[in-house]
Amino acid sequence: MPLMPVCELWTPDTSGVFLRCAAGSYTGHDEFGEMTQGVVFAKGEGLPGRVWASKHPEILATLGAPSDFIRAKAAAATGLTAGIAIPILRHGAVVAVLNFLTAQHTRLTGIMEVWSPTYDGSMLAWHSGFYGPLSEIRDLRVATRFSPGEGLPGRAWKNRRPELVTKLTLTTDNFIRQEVAQGAGLTTGLSLPIMQGPYLKSVVTLLSTAEMPFGQVVELWEPNEDGTRLVRRDGYYGRFGKFYDEEADRTFELGEGLPGQVWESGMPQLIAPLDRDSGFSRYQAAQSSDLSVAIGIPVIDNEKVTSVVLLLA
Repeated sequence: MPLMPVCELWTPDTSGVFLRCAAGSYTGHDEFGEMTQGVVFAKGEGLPGRVWASKHPEILATLGAPSDFIRAKAAAATGLTAGIAIPILRHGAVVAVLNFLTAQHTRLTGIMEVWSPTYDGSMLAWHSGFYGPLSEIRDLRVATRFSPGEGLPGRAWKNRRPELVTKLTLTTDNFIRQEVAQGAGLTTGLSLPIMQGPYLKSVVTLLSTAEMPFGQVVELWEPNEDGTRLVRRDGYYGRFGKFYDEEADRTFELGEGLPGQVWESGMPQLIAPLDRDSGFSRYQAAQSSDLSVAIGIPVIDNEKVTSVVLLLA
């Protein structure tokens, strides 16, 4: 079971007045998906609309207040309790919003954080987060700062690209956070930089356990040296090593497969289910590994797609 069973892709309609749900996956929460049909958001309205207006990722640690989350009743009815919305920025405008919602669990399953540059631009400071029962890290959030290259958020900032760690206890994030993460069973981390032109706007960081990862499979794709193909820079496969084994040497040309299409368009994509008719080129490997959802996220630096993050569940 993925940490975030509900994933939605919201894009502005042709009028530019409303966000509409272009695609969605509602694993175990079909009723919420049905209630979402026909819903639209104006700028500043609802979680996707607020992110559209602010151009900044936002985390809701609770979905219970209709003033914050318009679909609060539907979320409560299906057990959804927290969420994060991430903007995709191009030429100074939000071209899409990715919305991820998680369900309530009695034990820790994951952490979501947003980090932003300080006023003088010298450090990353905590902006918002969701920690579930892990009060130790929650209590450290205000005092924690990251300089460029320090910790997972700082590395994403310095390198201007997504950073994936599959063994958090072996990294040099921050000793106190590392110790707490180890005690809580957090094993996997992903930091995603949000750039506006050449400038860092924020860093989204996701930490999760091996039992309930934010993606059953996570892949980072980047252009090769001559810029002709995407090659896999890093990946996490957990118990889905078979998916990697069947596609270990795979590369993608511009416009080829989900990574290549995201690279070409600069737009995120969400595909579900992953069958013959879905357009997902690795659907056979996905089906043999019981993977049914794929999300491609572009990382855009100075208006160029420099990385593609692929999440499968």
